[in-house]
Amino acid sequence: IALSIYSSSYLSEIIRSGFNSIHHTQNHTIRSIGLSHWQGFYLVYLPQIIRKIIPPVISQYANIIKNASLGAVIGYPDVIAIFSGTVINQTGNTYEVIFLTCCFYAAINLLISLLLTLHSRRYYEQ
Repeated sequence: IALSIYSSSYLSEIIRSGFNSIHHTQNHTIRSIGLSHWQGFYLVYLPQIIRKIIPPVISQYANIIKNASLGAVIGYPDVIAIFSGTVINQTGNTYEVIFLTCCFYAAINLLISLLLTLHSRRYYEQ
């Protein structure tokens, strides 16, 4: 619950700043070409907002994964109890289980970082 509240405040601030980054004079432009309020929002505002908020949102999701793993470290006895109840007691391979857990978190973070890098390259090359 705490991680959700903490992360949602950051995500809401990212989205709010995306809305505030659009200059108010575009409203006059939307009206001058004859678009309604909703058409202007979906055709003009929303694509610009999405384009601006994608990189920080992806970074925030990477931070959520890292914070979740930090929460797992704080709740380490619970995580080890889950592993010891299933894999470690059956196989006795403690190091392998911990190594696979670390690889899982690293793979998720690397995938998110790769997606952010690809998006940033595409965004800044245009």
